[in-house]
Amino acid sequence: MFKVIKFLFITVIVAITSFTVGRYIFPFLIELSNLISAITFQNIVDLCTAVGSLATFFTFIYLILQNKEQKAHEEQQIKMWNEQNEMLCFQKYQTHRTEFFNLITSIEERYEGIFVVKHKNRLYRRIFPRNSFVSIQYNYESEALCADNPLLAFERLVDRYKQETAILKLKKEELQTSKITDENIRRAVYELDLCTCNLLSLFELECVLSPKLGFIHDGDFVVMDGLSPFSQIGKLIDIANEFRQFTNMSHYYGTGGGLHQPLVVAKNVIPYYLNKDDYTSRTIFGDNLIVLLLELHEIIESLDDELAHIIISHIKPLDFFGYNSLLNNFDYSIEMTANELHSRVTKLLTYSKSEIENDPQNHKKLIKLSSKLEKVISKS
Repeated sequence: MFKVIKFLFITVIVAITSFTVGRYIFPFLIELSNLISAITFQNIVDLCTAVGSLATFFTFIYLILQNKEQKAHEEQQIKMWNEQNEMLCFQKYQTHRTEFFNLITSIEERYEGIFVVKHKNRLYRRIFPRNSFVSIQYNYESEALCADNPLLAFERLVDRYKQETAILKLKKEELQTSKITDENIRRAVYELDLCTCNLLSLFELECVLSPKLGFIHDGDFVVMDGLSPFSQIGKLIDIANEFRQFTNMSHYYGTGGGLHQPLVVAKNVIPYYLNKDDYTSRTIFGDNLIVLLLELHEIIESLDDELAHIIISHIKPLDFFGYNSLLNNFDYSIEMTANELHSRVTKLLTYSKSEIENDPQNHKKLIKLSSKLEKVISKS
């Protein structure tokens, strides 16, 4: 019985297979054979072209996707680089400002607080107008600066100062020989005053100095030392050159100049601050005593060498002229200075009476000088 069933099952399977092959596979094979036999070389070429185009299309899609991914990566890298660059610029900017302010502090300390930068931030912005958190420029060695940059305006100001004030270095005889008028000297003094004030303003500086003997001032504002008129502006030029050095620019002192005698300049400058006219509101602190010091200087210059040596050895006039000598010897006190000078003139007239009397004209001048000193002392 089992064998009969097995036989029947096999027979059914064979029958189904034969039917399928005959009904579907043979016709498909015949159709495929006909199709293959119908294919020509041109069909093969077209098929390859289609396949190639399809491959190109998919390749193009792949490249687009890959480029998009690469572009996104590059944008991320650029963003990171920009952030790092901004952070680096920010650090450089902060460091540069700190170093600049440290320079200002060192200048103020070196001059013992006489010169103070009033607006440090504003001065930094004026010298470095292009600097910010995202961009910094600090080397001006080969840079073209704006005309209003303090470092460039400084050069024009120094040239003007040197040119306009050169005649103040000439002695009285040289002024007469050169036919220089009082108005020329007046103009030169005005330019010296103006250039000094402009330099202070240019670098946001304030002169914090109480008026002392010989100082030319306007209220609490000190313009210069009357006994050494070029010393104040000389210090300002040195300060400006320190700012130039900070930017890698060379020092600048203008053209001309040369050596000069402070007292020669003082004798040309002081008279125009003594005259009480509309020329200026400036005054000289201790003007009466300063006039007497200049008179003493004129007396000594008019003497022959032997008599000049006697007077110099007794009076020691260098103790009374100049910032350091007046500061160290008399602390700029009008009373102390007048008392000491009067004492020395009195000793000169007493111990060198015979030598002084041999020059009657200068003997009278010294007596008058002593008398005027007594008046100054009484008023001080």
